[in-house]
Amino acid sequence: MPASNYQVYKNVLCDAQIKRWQKYYVQEATFMYNSVDREQHGTSFLQNTGWGLKRSIEMFGIDTWIDPYIKPTEPRVKANHFHDAYLNALLSGDDFCEHEDISGLTDDQYYVSCVLMLNPYMTESDAGFMIGDTHIPYEFNQLIVFNGTQRHKPLAPKQGWVRLSYYCSFSNAFKVRFNPNSVGYNNPWHRDIKTNKNLK
Repeated sequence: MPASNYQVYKNVLCDAQIKRWQKYYVQEATFMYNSVDREQHGTSFLQNTGWGLKRSIEMFGIDTWIDPYIKPTEPRVKANHFHDAYLNALLSGDDFCEHEDISGLTDDQYYVSCVLMLNPYMTESDAGFMIGDTHIPYEFNQLIVFNGTQRHKPLAPKQGWVRLSYYCSFSNAFKVRFNPNSVGYNNPWHRDIKTNKNLK
């Protein structure tokens, strides 16, 4: 897929969803550094995991607005093919390696990634997002949708801001998360992915 295969949408969350997110972030949200990436890639960033479909709907209402945003990037995508979600928080000095969310897809498989910017006060637009050689500035309530096979990199702030984002993905490819230190492959992140072509 070419690096131009992405879409950017502004103001996707309504006021009620924004207020619910702000309350959760200030009063409840906790983050931990991702040890898997630190061990495998030497990079480090904060993450809040466990964001399944139910939690994503309750917080952001994605069932009411996500479908028309993901279709232009991949017409075959279905919102009920929700795959994964989590929150990322990057601070000054953190690093998130350039990566692909998935590789080795067959022609009948797809993987659509979405990143929603969530700090309403951050003014450091350079701490945005790279897709290939394209820089997308950070802007609150902005949704970036792209093909997960494309190389991309979230950019950490250089100032004192917390670069917050929500990530979710949609795919018809069966994925097994691979963690060499876990027989059960319970890795909460997915840098290394096996795609089982016999299961869909």
